[in-house]
Amino acid sequence: MMRVSDYNIYIPIGNDTKEYLMVHGYSGAVDVVPEHIAKLIMNAANNQESLLEIPEDICEVMKKRGYLTEKSHDDEKEFFSRVAQAMHNYAKRYMGLTVVPSYDCNFRCRYCFEKGNFSKGNKLLEKTMDSDLVDEIFEAAKVSENVGRKVEKSITLFGGEPLRKENFEIIKYIVNKSIENGYKIGAITNGYDLDYYEELLSKDKISELQITLDGIGKFHDKKRYRINGKPTFDKIVDNIDNLLDSGIKISVRSNIDGDNLHQIGELIKFYNEKGWTRKDNFSYNFKSVYTCKVKEEHEITDKDISQELLKYKSKGEHYKYVGQYSRLYHVLYELLKNNRMMLLKAEFCGSVGGGMVVVDPYGFLYPCWEVIGDEQHIIGKIEGGKFVYNDNFSYWSDRSVNKIEQCSTCAYGMFCGGGCPAHAKSIEGDIYKAHCEQYSDVFNEVLLETYNRLLQESVI
Repeated sequence: MMRVSDYNIYIPIGNDTKEYLMVHGYSGAVDVVPEHIAKLIMNAANNQESLLEIPEDICEVMKKRGYLTEKSHDDEKEFFSRVAQAMHNYAKRYMGLTVVPSYDCNFRCRYCFEKGNFSKGNKLLEKTMDSDLVDEIFEAAKVSENVGRKVEKSITLFGGEPLRKENFEIIKYIVNKSIENGYKIGAITNGYDLDYYEELLSKDKISELQITLDGIGKFHDKKRYRINGKPTFDKIVDNIDNLLDSGIKISVRSNIDGDNLHQIGELIKFYNEKGWTRKDNFSYNFKSVYTCKVKEEHEITDKDISQELLKYKSKGEHYKYVGQYSRLYHVLYELLKNNRMMLLKAEFCGSVGGGMVVVDPYGFLYPCWEVIGDEQHIIGKIEGGKFVYNDNFSYWSDRSVNKIEQCSTCAYGMFCGGGCPAHAKSIEGDIYKAHCEQYSDVFNEVLLETYNRLLQESVI
């Protein structure tokens, strides 16, 4: 018997023609549907007879697109699970490398998720990666390739602060090994000691940087300051100025909470006045500081940032610059523009599926940079030029939406991927819990605005 799928998403367009955007959660279909048809399908979820009012030819199209199905509720859930598992198995064939040359940092940022490392004293901070371990990392990557896991030819440097002046020699060694093995290299850095790295910052060496500015002048300095409490803003800005002409890509991220929400406009104005926004190798974005890292009175969401950005950017355009909206906007824009099916995924990020491997200076492996330094999340160690995994590896790598009960029955499950596992662990106590973070609201909002934007551009 034909019935309404459990994985339908309905978004009223609100235009004069009275239409809905309909999206299907495991077929990836996206369609513009007359309001009366969409409402009949919605009603039929609870009143099967409503389907009789839909013309047979339209019912057939709705069935092919996935909105109507002959599967029972249990059979459809099982089908969703099989699709997700197949996608997850495919994703597990790939991995990317992040290298942490040391845990030490020349900053003591107020919201740093690695604060626990500093409170443990100097034990974790006192070691810097050596060249022997670097050699083993590249050897282990080759071994992984030989057993069928494709290693992405790029390395991300992370910390602590990877580009501290004290790390120069080992960073130089990593860069040379990367070039020798055909890897691109980028870094997530606070941007303070970049003047010491001039010879390593170029298109064929360290070619991409993410740098953080949390406001102008004192607003940045009260959040991101050196160990001795001294300011950092002016030197970081000077370093960005000097590096933009080298052609390397620089992305400036701002971590936003209730304390510096008002700084968004000032930062955009500053970037424009500096002339940075006229350079193709410069970009910027804003991200809410996660609730587990700020005091309750300072909590905001990406939605709050989105609303603030509307003061400075046109509707639809502003999504390019805010956290979880940004990537979704770019994906949806290209899909709708080219009339393609929605991209589906069974996992949130590379930390699940085994796609991300973070190597610390002790040779321990972690699934995600959000949990480095926390022994309970070690997933293995480099031994004899191989990645040797422990049981914790499966705990992380097996996480997919079909393994999370809430996600396995959610129409948005294969779009959001279950949310960040590290934050699910921090907030819910288990990575096998969903971390939704208003995803359905964000998805609906961005899809609708992107569709309307493309209409205005006469692209669709």
